[in-house]
Amino acid sequence: MHGNRHHYAQARYQQLTGFPPPCKFPDKEAFRTNAERMAGAAWLKLDQDARQIIKVELGHGPDRDSVVSQYLGSK
Repeated sequence: MHGNRHHYAQARYQQLTGFPPPCKFPDKEAFRTNAERMAGAAWLKLDQDARQIIKVELGHGPDRDSVVSQYLGSK
């Protein structure tokens, strides 16, 4: 079941932001470089908004950042 949640969260993140989530990169710097290349300075806002949407869609409260980070990786 959790594998499906990971897959959903990661696919949804990319759909919402236009770039893959942090867990798809070897390190945070590679993620940030890619995100900025894909979305420019707006990448951080896109990331924050996507995480909020995904939390709600997965049934987690607004204070559950750590749960979503388990699915997507941290930035």
